[in-house]
Amino acid sequence: MNLRCDMQYKLGKPLYSFTLYEKVKRITIPLFNSDYQILMISLDIDGKNEYFILERILTLLKKVNL
Repeated sequence: MNLRCDMQYKLGKPLYSFTLYEKVKRITIPLFNSDYQILMISLDIDGKNEYFILERILTLLKKVNL
């Protein structure tokens, strides 16, 4: 996530990163109002609702201004 934040001046603010591993799916979301802390969410590899979950999480974070 640090590399994504370093490229922010060229590409814009990173919203999230979605990584698929052999055993798990992981979403990493930078929390910009808290000194570059990140929120990491792990999902079951067989789950099929990751984009719905991600949309809900991003909506909630936006409401609390993170």
